[in-house]
Amino acid sequence: MKAVILAGGFGTRLRPLTFTHPKPVLPLLNKPILHHIIEYLSHYGVDEAIITTNYLRQKVIDHLGESYFGVKLSYPVEETPLGTAGSVKNIQDRLGDTFLVMQGDTICDINLSRIKRAHKNHSAQATIATYEVDDPWHFGVVDSGENGLIKGFQEKPAKGQCTCNQVNTGIYVFEPEVLDLVPPETPYDFSRDLFPRLLRRQAIYSVSFGKNSFWVDVGQPYGYRKASRWLMDKASSEIHQTALLSSESPHPLVVGENTVVNRGVEFKGPAVLGDNVVVDADCVLGAYTVVGSNSNLGSSSCLDGAILFDDNQLGSSTQLLDCVISNKCRIAEKTSVREDSLLGAQCNLDSHVHVARGSRIWPRTWISSESIISGTLRKYYSNHEHEPDFGNPKTCLRQLSLEEAFYFNKKQGRHVSFTGFRARSLMDFIEILKQVDPSSLQYHFRGEFNDFSSWIYEVLCDDYLSLEFHEIKQRFQQGEVSNRNLRKTLLASTVQRFKQLEDKLNPKGYL
Repeated sequence: MKAVILAGGFGTRLRPLTFTHPKPVLPLLNKPILHHIIEYLSHYGVDEAIITTNYLRQKVIDHLGESYFGVKLSYPVEETPLGTAGSVKNIQDRLGDTFLVMQGDTICDINLSRIKRAHKNHSAQATIATYEVDDPWHFGVVDSGENGLIKGFQEKPAKGQCTCNQVNTGIYVFEPEVLDLVPPETPYDFSRDLFPRLLRRQAIYSVSFGKNSFWVDVGQPYGYRKASRWLMDKASSEIHQTALLSSESPHPLVVGENTVVNRGVEFKGPAVLGDNVVVDADCVLGAYTVVGSNSNLGSSSCLDGAILFDDNQLGSSTQLLDCVISNKCRIAEKTSVREDSLLGAQCNLDSHVHVARGSRIWPRTWISSESIISGTLRKYYSNHEHEPDFGNPKTCLRQLSLEEAFYFNKKQGRHVSFTGFRARSLMDFIEILKQVDPSSLQYHFRGEFNDFSSWIYEVLCDDYLSLEFHEIKQRFQQGEVSNRNLRKTLLASTVQRFKQLEDKLNPKGYL
């Protein structure tokens, strides 16, 4: 049987993790989400999976290749986003028989054989797997009769208006002729566009699953952590022969190649350690902790339910509780990251930093010692797909995406926070410089940092103005530019450069 895995989403609910990792290959127990999905599908006889991709497409392909668990994989090209049904219509010529559709952010143990049998017995054109939940208002509700014929849909209804507690899992079985109802090369959605048409034809059925099964949407933080715990509860101990453990665990423990666990380490529940991990003395690893490969945990650190991606470095006496840390982060001694927090890749947290519950820190952010983060701390993120076009006025003066925008932050006392100002163009930047609090200007010039110069170089690709800001920073540090004159000096250089760039454009006034 063929399956189509819908894996083209941007993963916005999991930002900042998905700035650097496409959602389908985020690690679950140190293996990509799609690893678990393809393994599940192969168990039910799927021998070919077509994966629809969009965001960071090449990273998905690089992770999985052309075959996985004996399942043949392919990645069709989608020139423009076509929606869930449109993306399947795009490959209609490759789907000559009954086929399965599954979301690329679903972890479950739903019995696919039961769905296929019901689909055949009803002579249905489409069959949806539904799952019983306690909070159906967060999902698409599916109301069915006793024989499974669907009577109606509700898309995230109000809490008191749910007709039942069975929700759409995003797992579908289709007959190929269903795709004849989908217009070609047109954005088209299963739930919004196709299912209402099938409902009117009385050709769409459901198969309901209760809580003796498992299903979760890992496209949001709670579901991601829930899936991690469920998978860990199923795992049995597996310790690589090259691992060196000075401490034993009474709980299931998965330990990778060349990993070292030093004396005095206490395990308080199941845990997973990747390859080449070093756990220093006297650490405490609580239940459901996952540590990615090539990571070091400093002595006396406490991790409880934390999920760390690869290549992370922790200082001594750090405390990470039910949080998710992306790859290549450095967290210095006596720093704490509390529950439900997410750290993007390549963040640096100096000593004695406190990240409050539910906070999010965007990639490549450096937090100085003694700081407190509460809420979302954004920083520009640029992921150039092509070689930066330095010196091109259109590149420098263009309107930026929200990800590339410059976010003006500030520090008051120990608290680092967002000022509410963001610049999506050089013109915005000039206007904000005129009114932002002086503490923000000083924050972005703190210590060895020059956030303004970096943004102008990396995003706007203007090495001339970047150098100007570098020189202003030097003069500021030497006392030649005072706190009082900093705003005026930054404005003068930026306005002058803006006019130079405008004069180079033909026609003038590109913005």
